[in-house]
Amino acid sequence: MTVDSSKVSGNHSASGGAGLANSGRGTLVVIGSTISGNLSDGDGGAIDNAGEGDLTVIATTLSGNVASGEGGAVNSAGKADARIASSAVSTTSRTTAAACTRAATAS
Repeated sequence: MTVDSSKVSGNHSASGGAGLANSGRGTLVVIGSTISGNLSDGDGGAIDNAGEGDLTVIATTLSGNVASGEGGAVNSAGKADARIASSAVSTTSRTTAAACTRAATAS
Protein backbone atom coordinates (compact mmCIF):
# COMPACT_ATOMS: atom_id res chain seq x y z
CA MET A 1 0.00 0.00 0.00
CA THR A 2 1.19 3.53 -0.74
CA VAL A 3 0.17 6.57 1.30
CA ASP A 4 1.03 9.72 -0.67
CA SER A 5 0.49 13.37 0.31
CA SER A 6 -1.91 12.40 3.10
CA LYS A 7 -2.63 13.35 6.70
CA VAL A 8 -3.18 10.60 9.29
CA SER A 9 -4.11 12.20 12.59
CA GLY A 10 -6.02 11.74 15.84
CA ASN A 11 -6.38 7.96 15.79
CA HIS A 12 -6.32 5.48 18.70
CA SER A 13 -5.40 1.80 18.70
CA ALA A 14 -5.80 -0.65 21.57
CA SER A 15 -2.91 -2.71 20.15
CA GLY A 16 -0.33 -1.31 17.71
CA GLY A 17 -0.05 1.17 14.88
CA ALA A 18 -2.57 3.86 15.73
CA GLY A 19 -1.77 5.75 12.52
CA LEU A 20 -0.85 2.89 10.19
CA ALA A 21 -0.18 -0.81 10.70
CA ASN A 22 1.70 -3.11 8.36
CA SER A 23 1.86 -6.81 9.18
CA GLY A 24 2.44 -10.14 7.54
CA ARG A 25 4.37 -9.71 4.30
CA GLY A 26 2.84 -6.41 3.27
CA THR A 27 4.69 -3.43 1.86
CA LEU A 28 3.91 0.06 3.12
CA VAL A 29 5.34 3.18 1.46
CA VAL A 30 4.62 6.61 2.96
CA ILE A 31 5.62 9.65 0.89
CA GLY A 32 5.17 13.36 1.58
CA SER A 33 2.64 12.84 4.35
CA THR A 34 2.01 13.93 7.93
CA ILE A 35 1.29 11.38 10.65
CA SER A 36 0.55 13.16 13.92
CA GLY A 37 -1.36 13.02 17.18
CA ASN A 38 -2.00 9.26 17.18
CA LEU A 39 -2.17 7.16 20.38
CA SER A 40 -1.34 3.46 20.58
CA ASP A 41 -1.88 1.41 23.74
CA GLY A 42 0.67 -1.00 22.20
CA ASP A 43 3.69 -0.38 19.95
CA GLY A 44 4.11 2.18 17.18
CA GLY A 45 2.13 5.33 17.84
CA ALA A 46 2.37 6.43 14.20
CA ILE A 47 3.35 3.18 12.45
CA ASP A 48 3.66 -0.43 13.62
CA ASN A 49 5.57 -2.57 11.10
CA ALA A 50 5.58 -6.23 12.11
CA GLY A 51 6.04 -9.67 10.66
CA GLU A 52 8.00 -9.74 7.41
CA GLY A 53 6.68 -6.50 5.93
CA ASP A 54 8.70 -3.71 4.33
CA LEU A 55 8.27 -0.09 5.39
CA THR A 56 9.63 2.95 3.56
CA VAL A 57 8.98 6.49 4.82
CA ILE A 58 10.17 9.41 2.65
CA ALA A 59 9.74 13.18 3.14
CA THR A 60 7.18 12.65 5.88
CA THR A 61 6.56 14.35 9.23
CA LEU A 62 5.87 12.10 12.22
CA SER A 63 5.03 14.23 15.25
CA GLY A 64 3.15 14.03 18.54
CA ASN A 65 2.48 10.31 18.31
CA VAL A 66 2.37 8.32 21.56
CA ALA A 67 2.84 4.62 22.29
CA SER A 68 2.53 2.80 25.60
CA GLY A 69 4.98 0.20 24.30
CA GLU A 70 7.91 0.57 21.92
CA GLY A 71 8.40 3.24 19.27
CA GLY A 72 6.39 6.35 19.88
CA ALA A 73 6.66 7.07 16.15
CA VAL A 74 7.69 3.80 14.48
CA ASN A 75 8.06 0.25 15.76
CA SER A 76 9.53 -2.35 13.42
CA ALA A 77 9.60 -5.93 14.71
CA GLY A 78 10.18 -9.46 13.50
CA LYS A 79 11.88 -9.82 10.11
CA ALA A 80 10.38 -6.54 8.90
CA ASP A 81 12.59 -3.99 7.15
CA ALA A 82 12.18 -0.27 7.80
CA ARG A 83 13.75 2.70 6.00
CA ILE A 84 13.16 6.33 6.94
CA ALA A 85 14.69 9.08 4.78
CA SER A 86 14.39 12.86 4.57
CA SER A 87 11.73 12.86 7.28
CA ALA A 88 11.16 14.74 10.54
CA VAL A 89 10.49 12.60 13.62
CA SER A 90 9.45 14.04 16.98
CA THR A 91 7.27 12.05 19.31
CA THR A 92 6.55 10.77 22.78
CA SER A 93 6.53 7.22 24.12
CA ARG A 94 4.99 6.46 27.50
CA THR A 95 7.45 3.75 28.51
CA THR A 96 10.53 4.22 26.32
CA ALA A 97 12.43 7.26 25.16
CA ALA A 98 12.89 5.94 21.63
CA ALA A 99 10.97 7.53 18.79
CA CYS A 100 11.83 4.56 16.57
CA THR A 101 12.54 1.01 17.70
CA ARG A 102 13.72 -2.11 15.94
CA ALA A 103 13.21 -5.54 17.51
CA ALA A 104 14.96 -8.14 15.38
CA THR A 105 14.08 -11.79 15.04
CA ALA A 106 16.83 -14.20 14.09
CA SER A 107 16.24 -16.16 10.93
